[in-house]
Amino acid sequence: MVKEVSHLKTGDPEPAFPGDGLLQLFSMRFCPYAQRVHLVLESKEIPYHTFNINLTNKPEWLTKYSPLGKVPSLGLPTENGHPFIHESLIIAEYLDEKYPQKRLNSADPLVKAFDKLLIEQFNGVISAYYKSINDSSALTDLSTGLDSFEAELMKRGTNFFGGVEPGMLDYMIWPWFERIAYLKYKGFEMDQDRFALLNEWQTGMIADPAVKVHYLPPEVYVKYWEGRSSGAVNYDMLLDCNVFVFKQMIDRGKESVCLSVYMIFDFSIRNSRLLKHFPQLSSHLSKNMVIETRHLKAGDSEPNLPNDGKLQIFSMRFCPYAQRALIVLEAKKLSYETININLSNKPEWLTKYSPLGKVPALGLPTDQGYTFIHESLVIADFLDEKYPEKPLYPNDPLAKALDRLLIERFNVVISAFHKAIRGDAEGIVQISNGLEEFEKELKKRDTKFYGGEEPGMLDYMIWPWLERLALLKLIEGNTYETDEGRFPRLVEWEKNMIADSAVSVHYLPADIHKQFAEGFILKNIEYDILVKIVSYFIDVICYD
Repeated sequence: MVKEVSHLKTGDPEPAFPGDGLLQLFSMRFCPYAQRVHLVLESKEIPYHTFNINLTNKPEWLTKYSPLGKVPSLGLPTENGHPFIHESLIIAEYLDEKYPQKRLNSADPLVKAFDKLLIEQFNGVISAYYKSINDSSALTDLSTGLDSFEAELMKRGTNFFGGVEPGMLDYMIWPWFERIAYLKYKGFEMDQDRFALLNEWQTGMIADPAVKVHYLPPEVYVKYWEGRSSGAVNYDMLLDCNVFVFKQMIDRGKESVCLSVYMIFDFSIRNSRLLKHFPQLSSHLSKNMVIETRHLKAGDSEPNLPNDGKLQIFSMRFCPYAQRALIVLEAKKLSYETININLSNKPEWLTKYSPLGKVPALGLPTDQGYTFIHESLVIADFLDEKYPEKPLYPNDPLAKALDRLLIERFNVVISAFHKAIRGDAEGIVQISNGLEEFEKELKKRDTKFYGGEEPGMLDYMIWPWLERLALLKLIEGNTYETDEGRFPRLVEWEKNMIADSAVSVHYLPADIHKQFAEGFILKNIEYDILVKIVSYFIDVICYD
């Protein structure tokens, strides 16, 4: 059983870390994200110290260890500089790679990718859970979200998602299942027939040694949420509880919780005309350029995927998330075909390949046909593990985790970018402020790219939005331009990235991005604008 410790608050002294080399976890006893990390640490039997934090009345020194003032944050005293890493999923991945004696992720890159997708999908359940605390209508969304996980357990035919014992997927979703039991006080319980396998899974999870250590019954969460609702959370209620009464609560709980405009388009007659007049272009195209296709829309026939062993990627020409996957494919020199999708008027069959109707979705050839995975970061990680000949991540688990954290932190710039293209002046300021961290990081590393002398995963994952920053000058006039005085390293980095072979294949100039952005804002997108531009270019060459 866990030794409960008090929650440090404003005015409390900064903790003195013992010099025993043990990991140091900043946590909060009732935080499900922090619980994820506790579960991994316990499962791997890694000794560590816990420092609980009062998140309502945070200590002044907290941002020294967690820049955003959040938990979890994990201190690594044996690593150079005693760094702290944060974000629950990043910490969990780091621990699984750093301490491989008991692997929680599957060794199969595809299985691992599918589990990551399910963890991502579970965000829908998390959202519905929090809504349902104050809005009973959200319980329907909660049950619908759980249906997918019931079906997944049935498909796998195992006690746990990880097999005969819990794996990473089990541990990453468990904290919310533990808390779902609390909703019985809101009139919700998981139906025994509808969720038969999930109910059995819950019973098995509660009996798991790693889960047992931090398990709390629903009655405790009732008290916690009462405090949240009243604005007076008693973070240390477990210290204040009478031991006998608390034991009774536990016993009762256990019973009930069971971008190049040199392109050929559309494989039309124009293609053969151009190659007839310029035969030397054919080999040049095959080596250096993307072959563009029009964007398929509602009413278009479903593509016939060839059985040629090539990867298939459902994309959209102007989508930065899809560009991430395309850049990784190019960097690793993998053979693939692109199927572009009109995201405003989606083909009816799209969800067959991408359940949420999003891009990118990557098709992997198998003996039974194609298996598809989605989400840009999941695809990028899968490709890096499946095709390791040119690794894009650092080999060192800590360096890899820190790069992942920076990719996560870049979401601030992404969010600000979307504000800025809509004319929000605050977005411009937020972009520049967000980029300061990346300027400092390049200066700290003192390398050509974040990945060293060649671009790495961090470079490629943030590039699509840096490419698009140039369009802000066209939209905002002279009110925006990457300041060479403020960002000298990033300005040089951008030039180097444009020259990179994997980037140059899909690179688009700012004026093209501007035309797309204007259509996006006006809700009148011309997805095939490049098809029209280059078709005109081809006709002029061939006939004028």
